[in-house]
Amino acid sequence: MARDAHAPSLEGSRLGRYRLRFRIASGGMASVYLAQLEGSHGFERWVAVKVIHPHLTGERRFANMLFDEARVAARIHHPNVCAVLDFGEEDGVLYLVMEYLHGESFSSAMRRAWKGGEGMDPWFAARVTLDAAMGLHAAHALTDQDGQTLGVVHRDVSPQNIQVLYEGQSKVVDFGIARAKGRITSTDVGEVKGKLSYMSPEQVRSQTVDHHADV
Repeated sequence: MARDAHAPSLEGSRLGRYRLRFRIASGGMASVYLAQLEGSHGFERWVAVKVIHPHLTGERRFANMLFDEARVAARIHHPNVCAVLDFGEEDGVLYLVMEYLHGESFSSAMRRAWKGGEGMDPWFAARVTLDAAMGLHAAHALTDQDGQTLGVVHRDVSPQNIQVLYEGQSKVVDFGIARAKGRITSTDVGEVKGKLSYMSPEQVRSQTVDHHADV
């Protein structure tokens, strides 16, 4: 999710227990903020909060998309997937709380490496790819309480959606358009979701996809 200077900022406002301190990124549907969880006796924790743009809060489709993302991602517990911590609503504003990942996107790391003239270290790229593959496997293997697969497919695997932490670990982020059983929203026939440069052939052809489309 890139920065969007035209989206209205909620910096400084409070949503539930969370104080939005700085807007990290903004896209067409939502912004992500570095936020401070404020508790009693001076307790605090830094988190990332995804908030639907104020002018879209009345659009049920966008609210359902955020709700679907929360339901899918909150079920995945793996060190290579960004953890979803909370979901709430404050004065009609829906928000999704995630762990704050101190790092940069893999796409940013790639641009910096090529700009430096040396290119991407193959061992580094392999480690990032391995971490992402393990995170995606955890999502693909997700089951319901009866042991039935949920059929989770990320559908937007790309360098932009892999976060490389400064301590070396990488995590898959943004299950906003993920496919899974029980979603409220669905993809219309002919509707293409994801980044064209990283889509699987079946996605480009608007065919039904399974976990193979992510790899």
